Formats: sequence, structure tokens, C-alpha cells
Amino acid sequence: MKIIDCGGMGECLFSSIGYHLKKSGSEVRKEIVNKIRRDCSKIIMAKEKLCCLIRISEQVSIASYCQKMSLSTSSGGEIELFTASILYNKIIEVYQKRGDDFVLNYAYNGNETSKERLRLYYSSGHYQAIID
Repeated sequence: MKIIDCGGMGECLFSSIGYHLKKSGSEVRKEIVNKIRRDCSKIIMAKEKLCCLIRISEQVSIASYCQKMSLSTSSGGEIELFTASILYNKIIEVYQKRGDDFVLNYAYNGNETSKERLRLYYSSGHYQAIID
């Protein structure tokens, strides 16, 4: 596996997903935020509606959360990864390195029927794309 650095400054998660989808990070961010805004009451993550998880974990309304996440300086995380797995119908695997080895840390499969994998590397708060 090879790491592809797709940039940073709040865009790394979105740009890394975009690398795999041949889309810009800003386009991916917009699509994910729109999905959250539109469908958060229908998305179930960790046995809870996504809108409830956002209100509890982020302590803000859905509108405020989406407004914040629309900013290019706002970093994405588990909520955005899970939403992206549903939106793009992909299993999103997040790897870390232990020595020279890539180790699967998380796998997001919001549709549960997805077969195609999209791989990311995460280290020190920064996401990068991984290719074979």
C-alpha cells in the first residue's frame, strides 16, 4: 500500500475521500454535509439516529453543526466517515501504521451491503489516501 498526501488544513479527510472518487475535497465536503442536513434523522450510527448523536456529542443543533462543517477549516471525523460510507456506498477503511505495517483501525460500512473499499491512512490528526 502507498500513502497519497492530499493536503490538510481541515480538508484532509474530504480531499482523501475525493482522491478515490476523483472529486475535489470541497465537493465531497458539500455532499457529505448536505447528506447530514437532509437525512440525519434516517441515518443510524451506533444504534442511535445521527441527529441525536450530533446533538449529544457536539452539543449543537444540526443546523449549527452543518454550518460549522461547511467551513473549509473544519476537520471531519467519524460522523463524516460514516455518512460518506452511506452516501458513496463504500466501505471506508482507516489504517494506521505499526512499524512498517498498515493496520486496519476502523471500517465504516453504513449500507452494510457495500463491497467496494476506499482506504485512508490516519496519523496525528491527519488523513491521507491509500492506494494498492
